[in-house]
Amino acid sequence: MPSAAPELVAVFRKPFAEQVAFFRGKLGTLVPTAKWDDLWKSQHDRAFMVAGAAKADLLADLAAAVDKAIHDGETIQQFRARFHEIIQRHGWAGFTGDDRTTPTDKGGKGLAWRTRIIYQTNLATSYAAGRLAQLKEAGFPLWVYRHSGSEHPRLQHLAWDGLTLPADHPFWQTHYPPSGWGCRCRVVGADGPKSAARLGGKPGYTEPPAGWDEIDPKTGEMVGIDKGWGYMPGAASGLVREIERKMASLPAPLAQAVSRDLGLEAPKPFGDRLRRIGEQTGSVPGGLYEDSATGDRWYVKFYSDPDQARSEAAALSLYRRLGLTTPDVEIATVDGRVAIASRWMEGLKRATAEELAAHPDLPRLWQGAILTKEWDVVGRELDNVFLDARGRLVKLDAGGAFRFRAQGGAKEYDRSIDEVKSLRDPQRNPAAAKVFNARFVADVFSEADGIEAVKSLKRAQVSNVFEQAGFPADEAKRLTATLWARRAALIDRYGEADLDRVPGARALRDRMRAWGTTPLRGGDVEGDLLPRFERLLADELGSWAPESARIMIGSRSSGWVTSANTPAGAVMKQWAADRFGAKITYHGGTSDIADAVSAGISRTLRASGRSLEDLDRLLDAEYAFHQYYLRRLHGWDDLTLRRGMDPAEYEAHYRRGRFEANALSSWSTGAGFFGRRVQATIPVGRVLKTYHQGKKYLMVSEQEYIVIGGGYAAKTLR
Repeated sequence: MPSAAPELVAVFRKPFAEQVAFFRGKLGTLVPTAKWDDLWKSQHDRAFMVAGAAKADLLADLAAAVDKAIHDGETIQQFRARFHEIIQRHGWAGFTGDDRTTPTDKGGKGLAWRTRIIYQTNLATSYAAGRLAQLKEAGFPLWVYRHSGSEHPRLQHLAWDGLTLPADHPFWQTHYPPSGWGCRCRVVGADGPKSAARLGGKPGYTEPPAGWDEIDPKTGEMVGIDKGWGYMPGAASGLVREIERKMASLPAPLAQAVSRDLGLEAPKPFGDRLRRIGEQTGSVPGGLYEDSATGDRWYVKFYSDPDQARSEAAALSLYRRLGLTTPDVEIATVDGRVAIASRWMEGLKRATAEELAAHPDLPRLWQGAILTKEWDVVGRELDNVFLDARGRLVKLDAGGAFRFRAQGGAKEYDRSIDEVKSLRDPQRNPAAAKVFNARFVADVFSEADGIEAVKSLKRAQVSNVFEQAGFPADEAKRLTATLWARRAALIDRYGEADLDRVPGARALRDRMRAWGTTPLRGGDVEGDLLPRFERLLADELGSWAPESARIMIGSRSSGWVTSANTPAGAVMKQWAADRFGAKITYHGGTSDIADAVSAGISRTLRASGRSLEDLDRLLDAEYAFHQYYLRRLHGWDDLTLRRGMDPAEYEAHYRRGRFEANALSSWSTGAGFFGRRVQATIPVGRVLKTYHQGKKYLMVSEQEYIVIGGGYAAKTLR
């Protein structure tokens, strides 16, 4: 590697070309962002961002300021002065105030705090990436984790001090420091055990401590790692090799300055450096190529429409956002044609349908396929998803995403998520149906297990995915809007917003999964589930709860549930109003009902001997129970339900295809049994409970559902 210019000084006062090269490798991609996590983990290796800096000229000036701090070894005081001058010149809306010691950003953080974070984070990650390049270049077989010696240490990091592991151990992929904001731990290389001991390595440490790979639910990272820091800085960049490629896209003056400082020649564009070394392996024209400058191998595909290459790059980036492993990809001109190049991944193996169905990442693959409308998600021959040497699921090919079919034909990318059905239909998609049905029939709830990753997506991140794939701004905007609508539809499908309204309901429902997760028939509820639920209530609420639950689940003779206008019905209506904002009315109109509800609640409290808080907790538990077993009865599809009513209720609540349901109302799966009738699509998450007890029903020989109030699309049946 060329020697660095004399003035290159790292944070530890050592000439350090690799550190500068790593940072400058990011300058070709300046990403406007709203929040710090709009770029995620190793994406920071390839792009520069400052949270909240959305204007290109502001971001460019901030990048230059950080570059100078790294290049010249500036103090934080020097960097802070330059940062203040930049935000004043650009009038950055993220800050207020004129005094350089007092300005505050919109999050309530001062200028001193913000500049320290930017300064320390960029210097620390660039230093770590530079050290990584040196460790790999030297070929040290052992690496030693060294704690920084901080006066107020992170106890987990301190426990890792001296940990000595092979350089290729999976531990380093997630625990290579820095592992959080302000972390100054480091890694040193050793030739063998004796050398490791001299460097502080502890004898006998050949494996990390038990539980090192456990996930902290608060951060989504392994224990001891801050949110977003569970990656190896520099591993995705290639450092000097990467800067050689990135320089091709830099403005000429900056490219000249970089090459002068590092003693590098201006490189050829990435696509011009690729030479073919292997034949086409799939149905799309292409082949195996090698980068003449770096020796890296890439599989290149040529689509008849360049936008299909961009679509695949965007889809793989989105799958990566959802937590799946994907190859690095580049859109480049190769042999005079726009192509997608995927970095070659060694050690992959074809997975069987059974292996895919059992894999813990399958729900994330499912959610990604719905978001991207990828019908060919697993491939006709299960050749789009592989397993790597560590058993991770690798999404290798996504050529059939968004507006394209796998073979290049066009399809509409719309807001409907019909794929939740078509991907499980053996007639329409036999390969996908075999994989997904094997998993989702055995565990009904697992279909929704990937939804947290979907919820964590930010709209700015999605927009960046399409922009970085090379789509024009207007097309990127359209694709972002459609994907965001599909995201909302997925969240609605799994009842996430409804479930979160009820305290403890999610945790309680998930505990019930231990009772079984396979589909139910109606008669199955009576045999085992109700006794289990009553035992759980006694444990959670007390001995009074099971009897009250039996009454509220369906005894006609109790007087509690024969009508929502009964005293117990008043308690239930008030619960729906408090938890869901449902409007309490008489079924026949909007007359003042407050006094009747209050009187009904008082009578119920006297009769039951319990407080309103007790009964609310009981209803919370009942809601969780019904969300559990109704999912086993109905899956995740909405319910088609009907309600019969007298003319007064129909006139008061039905308007132009929409029915505004009372706080609680009774619906059924049958044709209705009196008066005017409407039919509506009701999400399972809006059902408080049913009066289902095996093959017995409360009022008629059909399933009855107590629906929480709100507006529902409906049509008149009679």
